Amino acid sequence: MKKHKNALFKNTLFKFVGYALDCFLRESEHALDNFSSLHNDANLKQGFHLGFVQVVPPYGMWLIDAGTPKAEIWVQLYSFRDEVQPSFQLLPQRDGEMYSFFQRQFELLWQSGKLWTPAKSTQP
Repeated sequence: MKKHKNALFKNTLFKFVGYALDCFLRESEHALDNFSSLHNDANLKQGFHLGFVQVVPPYGMWLIDAGTPKAEIWVQLYSFRDEVQPSFQLLPQRDGEMYSFFQRQFELLWQSGKLWTPAKSTQP
């Protein structure tokens, strides 16, 4: 991972000075190691996908069980200046139009991103 003074991670732009950047990069690498373990778990291989995008959206979304009767979307609105970040759940049968809107937004964001796969280990 290259060291930069600015880094985009989890939809947030951070500015770092010295030691803080090292800590952030170490934590990021640790998180990606954890994701690698999930990615390589035979029980999760078909259901675990992680992508990165080059934009900072105004909200975070989790689309769960898409296309099934148990489908749901969770939306977290991002705030400015550390205000409480509201979140809400959408269900297709209850929230029709809003569910469809956020599902389209999720798909467009996903399509614009780059699918992550773990780096090949060079260790024996």
